[in-house]
Amino acid sequence: FIASMFYALFVFWGVQISEKIESDSHTSEMIESESSSNQKEQDVILPDVIMPNKKVGDDFDIILPRGGCYDWHYEMTPSLGLEFVLLDYIIPDTEVGALYTVFTFEAVATGKYIITFTYKNSENLEELPVKTLVYEITVK
Repeated sequence: FIASMFYALFVFWGVQISEKIESDSHTSEMIESESSSNQKEQDVILPDVIMPNKKVGDDFDIILPRGGCYDWHYEMTPSLGLEFVLLDYIIPDTEVGALYTVFTFEAVATGKYIITFTYKNSENLEELPVKTLVYEITVK
């Protein structure tokens, strides 16, 4: 359990996540429009974490740090094959002020699944997420 918590922290703080940065610079807008003028961009989702393979019936946890007025939200693709089981919180004795969100899922069908977690302001869900993490899970 402790190892998975430290692994989640490593992933949360150590993974480089692409973010779109808007700029008022006319030059950067021109370069961007020239490079994609005749091409249709497609979003490619690359996982930040590839989980070890699971078997049908396995439960597994994903532990993410939490703080302030922000909460983690998730979306599964495809939506069948994994079931959300439990949402819990951990307050470790060793870290003052630390709080972790624990998502428990169950693998119910074989296949490859993506769970996208977004870290958003819980008071204004229309705001863009502060952080996004993508987990890939294969159920055999």
